[in-house]
Amino acid sequence: MKTLLNALLLAMLFIVSCQSSAPLRDTPVAGPNQTAASIEVIPWAILITSGDTKNVYVTILDRNGNPVPNQPVSASIEAPFVAVINDTAVTNADGVALFTATGLGFADKSTITFTSDGLSYTLDVWNAWYKNFSGGGY
Repeated sequence: MKTLLNALLLAMLFIVSCQSSAPLRDTPVAGPNQTAASIEVIPWAILITSGDTKNVYVTILDRNGNPVPNQPVSASIEAPFVAVINDTAVTNADGVALFTATGLGFADKSTITFTSDGLSYTLDVWNAWYKNFSGGGY
């Protein structure tokens, strides 16, 4: 038993000593031109009524979690009869792009997809009547 433990200890020491001590490189996620690594959207869903407006904040972060300024972000809505939203925005110094959704009043559900630098996030948009009275939602 003692010989087995000594053999395991020697094997572990050999493995540890053979590992490279070179520092890890900060490589881009997908290609040399990509700076964005994550996209965050607040709020995670919108409940909107006719004529009502809601702000949506889209944050773009790099691989280290730092904000990415001056990054274009686009928005596309699946069913534009629930709400409308501005098509594009650019992130500020804090990595945040501001979008404004305006409700149109049709009782239905839709989604808005925000895209930037190959990343995307889909946000649910509910008309208040549809969500509360038709059993829609999660």
